[in-house]
Amino acid sequence: MKRNNTNNLNHTKIESRNLLFLVSEKLFADHEFYRTTIRMIAGNSGLYLALISYYFGVKRDMFIQIFRDRLGRLNSVLERIPYVELPAPEKLMVFLEEYSNVFRNNINFHRLLHREITFLPESAVKDHITDYLDNTLAILKKTY
Repeated sequence: MKRNNTNNLNHTKIESRNLLFLVSEKLFADHEFYRTTIRMIAGNSGLYLALISYYFGVKRDMFIQIFRDRLGRLNSVLERIPYVELPAPEKLMVFLEEYSNVFRNNINFHRLLHREITFLPESAVKDHITDYLDNTLAILKKTY
């Protein structure tokens, strides 16, 4: 794939990082972690290969960052739920709506998460997934 060098100049740092994040998330979802290369990510984003190392370090760190970001958003919503002044069933609905919005708006992450859960014993993000699930259960038990 021919790289459009003007993209490298026209993106802000935040835009470049976000573009790399979204492109890598899609490629990891489409091809899995081991079949996705840094060159594929750079080529599909139209950005320089060096920017991946600059923003994320190595490929594994980029992969882990996807889970930290997406699961972190869910955790921030979940952690606020016990303090919302609503009956328990409505609190649960608030969480379920946010949970489904995250996956509806991030279908690639949804695919990626389910693949990693399927292969959890070998997953590079096993600790992040199990910590998220443990935290979710603890908060739901405390709230309900």
